[in-house]
Amino acid sequence: MWIIGIDASTEPTRTGLVKAKRNGCRTRIECAQTASAKCRPEDIVSRWLTTEPVLIAIDSPLGWPEALAPALAGHIAGTRLPLKREATFVRATERLLGARFIVGADKIAKTAHASLDLLASLRKSRDISIPLAWTPERVTETSVIEVYPAATLKAHCVQNTGYKGEKGKEARRQIVKELLDSSLSVHKSAKGEQTRRNLEENEHILDAAVCVVAAVDFLRGGVVEPDDGLLARREGWIWVKERSDTGGRAS
Repeated sequence: MWIIGIDASTEPTRTGLVKAKRNGCRTRIECAQTASAKCRPEDIVSRWLTTEPVLIAIDSPLGWPEALAPALAGHIAGTRLPLKREATFVRATERLLGARFIVGADKIAKTAHASLDLLASLRKSRDISIPLAWTPERVTETSVIEVYPAATLKAHCVQNTGYKGEKGKEARRQIVKELLDSSLSVHKSAKGEQTRRNLEENEHILDAAVCVVAAVDFLRGGVVEPDDGLLARREGWIWVKERSDTGGRAS
């Protein structure tokens, strides 16, 4: 199966994109790049889609807290919201994972809109439905899941902080080494060496690669399941593997 990892952003140059092929117990990265103003994320992903099923793993909320709409529907400017911030702006999946997503926050809300627009564009341009996947067995067509790279790294017992920006280059190098030793591979060629450098030098491309790892975890099973499946389908769900070191839920 082909897998596409997307580290979503409202800015094309900060959108990391990785295309990988899952073959047996190994997953090989075929392409790793960022988008640009001239080559937008939806254009790249559209080219990468094939007639085979593709699992898209995207680092972005794809839904909203169930309590948000009714809380805002009757709200009048200047009055307090009827619910606490945690109940209004945090989904069940963030509460379970201890994630620091707050989907009503400005940057996250804009990223969510950008991601949903990207999916809508792909559905229209490729004339496919791209449903959310909920079980590995049902990934028989091109589908999408929501993932969270920091949680995936933590679940794999890999450093998940301190790797952003110029100061994080050494940390990125170590993360890439650990991922290539365990979960991913690249071509044994000049192309593969360039791919490795892209992962080490660009945090957004690295996060997109971790999205691929999260997708593989989902396909293998052993991921954290929602307690309330109906609520998860309304709000969205972050797919992350169970912690291997504790056997318990990711946190």
